[in-house]
Amino acid sequence: MTPLMTTTVRLSGHLIDSLTLTKVIDIILAHDADYRLNHIEIGSRKKDFTDVVLTIQSADDRQLQKILEEIAPHGAHPLAEENANWLPAPADACLPAGGFIFKHLPTAVRIAGQSIPLLQQEEDGLVLVLDEAAKAVRLKYRSEVQAGEPVLVGHQGLVW
Repeated sequence: MTPLMTTTVRLSGHLIDSLTLTKVIDIILAHDADYRLNHIEIGSRKKDFTDVVLTIQSADDRQLQKILEEIAPHGAHPLAEENANWLPAPADACLPAGGFIFKHLPTAVRIAGQSIPLLQQEEDGLVLVLDEAAKAVRLKYRSEVQAGEPVLVGHQGLVW
């Protein structure tokens, strides 16, 4: 039996009437992954939010990261507060393995236990580069990435 990669995510909001929960589950299943519903609290009035915690199980980390990328715009974020992971760009305009171009930007990145807000939210097609000297995260186009710059890999530490 192949071991499964798992992560637990939380969603909160108008998940049922907006069909957000259905969309998240459809994305998980479309990737041939599975999920387990750990907790659901459905708001009893129209103004109340629904809160859901579910565990996603996938065959490998790459598949799990793809699922997390696709469900993040729907408000699903990992429950554990982990720091972001960074790898150096192997060459100019190249991303390290696990680095990706964002279609929807997070609002913050966790570095050394602190949440660093991203101030530029208007563009997509960007990568996140760590500016260690300034203790900040910079948004860059892939073509602007320089060899050796720390580029975000995976979805750990992202706040949506």
